[in-house]
Amino acid sequence: MSTPVFLIPGLHGTAALFEPFVAKAPPGFACQSIPLPIGGDQRPDTLAARLAETLPPAERFVLVAESFGGPVATRLAEHFPDRVILLVLSNPLTSVPVPFPAGIARGLMHSRLLPPGAVAFLMSGGDRDLAEALLVEVRTLSPETLKARLAACSRAQGDDIPEHASGRILTLLGTADRLISPSASRKLLASIPGNTVVEFDAPHLLLQTHPAEAWQAILRALDE
Repeated sequence: MSTPVFLIPGLHGTAALFEPFVAKAPPGFACQSIPLPIGGDQRPDTLAARLAETLPPAERFVLVAESFGGPVATRLAEHFPDRVILLVLSNPLTSVPVPFPAGIARGLMHSRLLPPGAVAFLMSGGDRDLAEALLVEVRTLSPETLKARLAACSRAQGDDIPEHASGRILTLLGTADRLISPSASRKLLASIPGNTVVEFDAPHLLLQTHPAEAWQAILRALDE
């Protein structure tokens, strides 16, 4: 019987960018992407509560989240303390990545003047195709939902994830992350009891650019 692996996306909130990671899933794991709810309050507490009501049934499962989805997943795992085998956080949102007001940041991300090369530099290690795919997904969001998520990002505090994280945790950090400081995240996340931090020479979108390495780390954590 396969182990369910539920995937929580980043700011864009859709399943579209998980294909490389899902394609590398070892036998015995069944991946399912869980889109973030759209509309309404986009704070992590609210999103986690809404996801908890609709999460597919599973006795036990692995929960994987990236970036903005990290704080959501730590709270979601609190709803299922006996069912989450392993919580995997990939470059989770630990601090404010870009110090812009939410309205200005939203306008910039929806603007066609934002060059994909700049997004590739920040997010994908120079992979323009991946950056353009990310922009497509972000721009499908309504201005209200995107602004609300960016506002939630702007309220990110250093102690947010440690306050909610519990159980067995694996954190994947990209040392080439240009969006969120790896050194700041390393110090913060290494202090969480039960958390194993594994680092790769990878950009912010680690699961998309280094899926095989991510799975290797997950398998090792599950075997411990």
